[in-house]
Amino acid sequence: RRRRQRAALALAWTVAGAGLLVAAAMAIDLAGDPLPWLRVGLAAAALLGLLVGTGVALRRLLATWERLATARAIERDTGQAGEPLSGPLSLLDRPVAGHSAWMTERSLALAAVAADALDVRRLLPWRPAVPALVVATATVLVLFATAVAEPAARAAIVRAVLPWHELPAPGDELLVAEPGDTWLAPGASQPIAVHGQAVALTAELAWSDGQRETRELRRDGQVQRLVLGPLHRDLRWRVRGPGLASPWHSATLVAVPRLASLAMQLEPPGYTGLPAERVQGGDATVISGSEAAIDIVLEGPAAATAALVADGREVPVSLARSPYGGQFGAARLRVAADLAWHLRLIVAGGPGGVVVDLPQRWRLHAIPDQPPEASASVDCAIVAPGRAVRISVLASDDVALASAWLELSGEGTAEPVRLALPVPAGTRRLEAA
Repeated sequence: RRRRQRAALALAWTVAGAGLLVAAAMAIDLAGDPLPWLRVGLAAAALLGLLVGTGVALRRLLATWERLATARAIERDTGQAGEPLSGPLSLLDRPVAGHSAWMTERSLALAAVAADALDVRRLLPWRPAVPALVVATATVLVLFATAVAEPAARAAIVRAVLPWHELPAPGDELLVAEPGDTWLAPGASQPIAVHGQAVALTAELAWSDGQRETRELRRDGQVQRLVLGPLHRDLRWRVRGPGLASPWHSATLVAVPRLASLAMQLEPPGYTGLPAERVQGGDATVISGSEAAIDIVLEGPAAATAALVADGREVPVSLARSPYGGQFGAARLRVAADLAWHLRLIVAGGPGGVVVDLPQRWRLHAIPDQPPEASASVDCAIVAPGRAVRISVLASDDVALASAWLELSGEGTAEPVRLALPVPAGTRRLEAA
């Protein structure tokens, strides 16, 4: 029990002293490390003290137990006179001439009875070691709570415990900045965000041409943000603050194909009888219900896949390599209403490719097909038998008239007589008599 108490006492004061030295090294570190040699010295002293104190505690715990010395210590602590415990033990180790073995055994029996009556807990209480244990426990808990609550303190503790190691500045690798490594199309923007940091943060930027700069992040509630762009060169960046820094991240620009040509075959609804029309570009006005067969040609780096994005839905584009270089593809859109559309590519870059929306935007305007209108009038409603009458006809359609006719019925006729009117192709308004 005494060995355990002495070992615990030595270890407790060792942990408390080492913790205070580590706290002092942390304070210097978080203040900007103005005295790096002092910080390293305090940290080294803490490690050396912890090593020596642990050795002393182990030595006390594993020390050889000497019965005679222990008996004398008990006699001294309990105020017993006449060596009632140590005397029989000394006779056992060094017999005295003229002292029989029976007398020795009797003395040992009496000593055993006396030792059994001792209250070891009262004789060796843990109370004297309580202050040291409380101080050591409080020191460890304070350091642990500080490390959990503040990433910068956690980094400072690591630097204090490992002062000889080449470590990043306080907080490096501990500040989480989003979105990490990215692959972007030329001209895209790079957002940067950090959540839950009370201190003001800045972004450290290193461009591919060697230029370096810093920019402040703007606070938006619990988030600090910065938007960089449009980007036209590769970038490495990290976020820093007082005693904090994130890992370095990269924003890499990918090679994007160029749209060389775009043409459309516009096919009106079959009932109109109108021919298909081929136009260049992606803007057109068509009759509602028309089909647009879109042909594209890409130049430059190859794209993995492509799609037409029309009002939030994607229509796949089948791409093929051209024997003249580049790629070509086709897709069809049905135009039932106005469509705003653009081209989306997936190009090589990053773990799963990079989605790139080309900047060009097009619109297909759909015109609803109105029903045709027709009217007829006669110059007189009542005529004498055998007299001719003049019937005037007016017909129109917003697309084109396919045919027009008069239906005549008289008394005694079973079926009306249909009189066809000549309609030139593509006529939208017909006047006849």
